[in-house]
Amino acid sequence: MKSATFSSSTPGSYTISVASVTGGKDGSLWETAPAEFMLIVNPEPTPTPVPDTTPPEISYTISGTEGSNGWYVSNVSVEWTVTDPESEVTIDEGCVDTTIDSDTGGVTLICTASSAGGTSSQSVTIKRDATAPTITGSRSPDPNANGWNNTDVTVSFTCDDNLSGVA
Repeated sequence: MKSATFSSSTPGSYTISVASVTGGKDGSLWETAPAEFMLIVNPEPTPTPVPDTTPPEISYTISGTEGSNGWYVSNVSVEWTVTDPESEVTIDEGCVDTTIDSDTGGVTLICTASSAGGTSSQSVTIKRDATAPTITGSRSPDPNANGWNNTDVTVSFTCDDNLSGVA
């Protein structure tokens, strides 16, 4: 018995023909008719995709000047990041970078996204008060006709802020 080795790394079918056979013992009878072999090279199997079992991850970055008690005292930018390494993400709602440029007692931004792993949602509430508080003063008693007081004067101040309050 004789063996033969054929190889290829390119997928496809190949016909291999043998036209002559040599060797053996003097006087041996050999079948010398052409022999044909078929070499079939299969491509690498496509890996089975791993199913996506987790929804997209949503995060945000806030840029602005922070005041006290969770208030911002300047324009505020909110930038969203949505990722899912396992499948394509579809934005369902929000997730748009936003700038808050006017005073508000609270605006809630919501980002909702979906993938083959499900749906997730993230929200953030921004409070912006870039308007300075007001202050008014009064005195008692009022001055005389010449603008003078010749008694003790009491001065009172009133401070007000329509949104974040007075610190």
